[in-house]
Amino acid sequence: MFQRSENVGEDQLFRLIQGAGGELNGGTNQDLTMYYEVIPKNAIEMALWLESDRMGYLENTVTKSAFVNQQNVVQNEKRQGVDNQPYGFNEYLILKTSIQRGTRTAGMS
Repeated sequence: MFQRSENVGEDQLFRLIQGAGGELNGGTNQDLTMYYEVIPKNAIEMALWLESDRMGYLENTVTKSAFVNQQNVVQNEKRQGVDNQPYGFNEYLILKTSIQRGTRTAGMS
């Protein structure tokens, strides 16, 4: 979903960050999906420009197919990290049964 922007082509963001000695990845839990980058200090200006271009033109570059692709990535991470792990689903069940409806954190089911 975030693999291109208005001024940077498909998968070029990864090439530029990694070419500058950085790394980028993401992860998912019950509450969020996060993306992060670790970059050397001499690449800060480039990374900030890349991110501002991605976020500034997000509406123009997120397509239905890109969105579906990212949904599949998140679902696969859940299958690998939760569903296929011994007791992996326990945390969800514990939280679901211990949080009462009507509280701020009750929207987990």
